[in-house]
Amino acid sequence: MRIKTETRILVSLLLTFSLLLLPATALARKGDKNFKAGMQYEAAQQWEKAAQEFTLAVAADPSNLEYQLHFRRASFNASQSYMQQGRALAEQRDFVGAYNAFRQAYGYDPVNELAVSEMERMLRLQGVKEGNNGNTNGTRTGEIQDGTLTPTSAQAEEAALPPPHTEQLRVISYSGDLKAFVRSLAEQLNLNVVF
Repeated sequence: MRIKTETRILVSLLLTFSLLLLPATALARKGDKNFKAGMQYEAAQQWEKAAQEFTLAVAADPSNLEYQLHFRRASFNASQSYMQQGRALAEQRDFVGAYNAFRQAYGYDPVNELAVSEMERMLRLQGVKEGNNGNTNGTRTGEIQDGTLTPTSAQAEEAALPPPHTEQLRVISYSGDLKAFVRSLAEQLNLNVVF
């Protein structure tokens, strides 16, 4: 009889303990596993992998500001590492590889306009290297076709634009009240000026 009582007490304690642990696992933050993995990659300065893990963490819990902060930091640093890689490849005159590195940098940080300008520069340099001298074949995207880079048609559009209209400049020497003069110029140009 005593063995049955001890067994029942042991089983009831085990069940109680397991039921108490259940809410603790349910209270764990969504995306916490990905966030911790991202933090490990961030500590190792593996920015691309960190950005991927933080992306998953942000997708699991978009309202978590800490996840968003680390995601943005990792994305920026991944973009910068690809920018460095692109510059190194450009110095080695590997313009296709540099273009791809700059494209990946822009993919991680769409605000990075320097990556866009470097991609355009790599397209121009690749065209010069191949002897195209900036000739385009009608594509606008700068995509790789038949294994070669094609420059964008932005250069052709710039050449097709008429020369800018030069405005006649006039020199005005005025020795009176500056406020009245500015007010009269503002009226002539239909501008609102606040003093």
